[in-house]
Amino acid sequence: MGTPENKTIIQYKHTFKHPVGKVFRAFLEAASVKLWFGPKEFSIGTVELEPKVGGNLSIEMISPRGDVFWMKGLFTEITEDYKIVYDAVYEPDVPNLGNYRVSYLFKAGGQQTEVTVVQEIYKVINPEGRTKGWEDGFAKLEAILD
Repeated sequence: MGTPENKTIIQYKHTFKHPVGKVFRAFLEAASVKLWFGPKEFSIGTVELEPKVGGNLSIEMISPRGDVFWMKGLFTEITEDYKIVYDAVYEPDVPNLGNYRVSYLFKAGGQQTEVTVVQEIYKVINPEGRTKGWEDGFAKLEAILD
């Protein structure tokens, strides 16, 4: 893991117009993740999720040029309707991020759910534009949940 001096933290927040249980499930069901994950110009191929602490996750991402890479990792924390954490890496590491951790924090508010995603990249990178994939993915998820 990195220290604050040698890591980059990307944070994005979105409020969904849906109850927390419905939103939370969409982060752990492979069929849902396949429909919303990643930037809008990317296609998602195979998605394999083992939603338990120590379980694997594997998401095939296909760029607009047809380049294929995988996001592979392990779930390190899952707290129902509250938090999901996984450690991951891209193979090949096309975005040159190396190892990173993603935390999703869910905050229920009646029929709405605020989700904060925090991505900790264990090296210093330029964070400019790094929220685009989360913005696009969460917009796709909002449409799916409707």
